Amino acid sequence: VRNCKFQATTSHGVNLAEFRCFKVSMFTHGVCLYFGVREKTFDPGVAEEKRSAWVLDISRAVRLVTQSLFPSFQICCRPLASVPRTSRRIMAGYLAHHDDSNTVSVLYCELQPQQGDKGRLVMYDNENCEDCLSEIILTPRTTCTEKVGISCTCFTVEQHLFSARTIAERKLWLRALSNIKVKLQHGAPEADEEALRHYRVAILEHARTTGCNDSQAVMDALLRRHVKQVEFPEMPFGYNQDGFFAEPLQPDVSSHGIGLPAVVSLTKQPELAGAGDAPLDVESETPTSYTTGGGTSAAL
Repeated sequence: VRNCKFQATTSHGVNLAEFRCFKVSMFTHGVCLYFGVREKTFDPGVAEEKRSAWVLDISRAVRLVTQSLFPSFQICCRPLASVPRTSRRIMAGYLAHHDDSNTVSVLYCELQPQQGDKGRLVMYDNENCEDCLSEIILTPRTTCTEKVGISCTCFTVEQHLFSARTIAERKLWLRALSNIKVKLQHGAPEADEEALRHYRVAILEHARTTGCNDSQAVMDALLRRHVKQVEFPEMPFGYNQDGFFAEPLQPDVSSHGIGLPAVVSLTKQPELAGAGDAPLDVESETPTSYTTGGGTSAAL
């Protein structure tokens, strides 16, 4: 949700400059809806107040739906002694992951710094980290972007679309990812135990000062829960472990998984182009998934 402005007249003779406009973008569906408050009906000050009220109320509703999907948790930097694969963890927490146009999964994601010429964003079903669902290989060319909008918590890593619980958490994830990319771009040495400790201290301090680990009210999920099985594609889209773009195989129209819908248009929906960067043979129930339905997916 964000304000916008037009200096044009429609084919029906409507002068859009007379409106205080805003838009609601449901980018996972490729849909953008535009609304406006006419200044002729209200004086400019009142029209601006009404537009602001609409934008804030819609963004607040989207934020409430998003936050309702998350369990109670805090950003964690310590590895799990019982799970050796987490030994290089510098940051972990829950993120909502866009699966397809109707479904989102809440995954426990773990960020690992440069090791050789790669970093990793590992995805688990929950904080116990017993089942590794997939991982995204981070290279100097990995794309990490934020979605622009009022109180928007969405960001992308390659073709994966995530949503953090709060704006502060989104900023923390993007900052940590950016720092790893910078180190990879400059050929920084592999992070040793001392470097890992410094990373963890810095991230925890930033989480504390920005309120990421403040207590959050737990509420019932405002989307319908949906349970399905994990079936990652044999050849994932996006950058492979060597940092080169991998063209996808023809998708199986009968497949279902947390990565992608069975068939997707790369031209019309570029955000939905990728499923993962490391194929895994996994057969288990996914973490909590929710069916978003029509417009509700704008929350994610």
